[in-house]
Amino acid sequence: MVKAFSSIGYMPVCVHVNAKYSGVAQNRPRFIMIAIKKCEFKNI
Repeated sequence: MVKAFSSIGYMPVCVHVNAKYSGVAQNRPRFIMIAIKKCEFKNI
């Protein structure tokens, strides 16, 4: 998925998080991806 977004001009930022490390009593792994256009990423 990262390659697909990169090929069309986006800079993907991916994070794997698990709720058990933030005080929740359940094991809930999550994958979060935020994609920013490369031209806008340079301005940040």
